Amino acid sequence: MQERREGSLRGGSIRPRSTRTLINSMVSQEASRCSSSYRAATWRLLQNLKEYVKERSMQAHYGTPSDYIRGLIREDLKRHEQERLEAELLKGLRSSKRIPMTAKAWKRLRAQSASRTCKV
Repeated sequence: MQERREGSLRGGSIRPRSTRTLINSMVSQEASRCSSSYRAATWRLLQNLKEYVKERSMQAHYGTPSDYIRGLIREDLKRHEQERLEAELLKGLRSSKRIPMTAKAWKRLRAQSASRTCKV
């Protein structure tokens, strides 16, 4: 594996690291922060994309490039869920089944929603 000089984003020191060592370091940092189990994934990027990710992670105040990538994935998940919700709402509006919404029905929906909300 090719060695290259890699700046530590947290400590400010520069020391030689292989790409694999850098990825393993990011994974172990994340593992110490997360209590849930997960599988690490590795992707190869062209050099210009690697530099872009590193630059954007620093500009956007992410701790590591991995944090930046995870943030992008979370944003995409939210966007996808919003699109799915909008499609379901449109489907409901177009359907011939109409359900009158009473105060009791709204109360029941709020209770169901509250029980589904993830508490962090």
